[in-house]
Amino acid sequence: SKSEAVVREGNISVVWVVQRGNRISRRPVDLGGELDGKIEIKSGLAAGETVVADGALFLSSFLKG
Repeated sequence: SKSEAVVREGNISVVWVVQRGNRISRRPVDLGGELDGKIEIKSGLAAGETVVADGALFLSSFLKG
């Protein structure tokens, strides 16, 4: 995943996953290494799932209140 897709909330890293009907949901993930602006997601996502890259930090800030 692009590093912009990962939002760090304290000790937790989250991504926003696009679901059916263009709905989004917040998903905690475990991170691996980072290289060339990309971060390995070790767990928390399934292959083929789509994550929000641009605007992920805005979503986290906006939806928190």
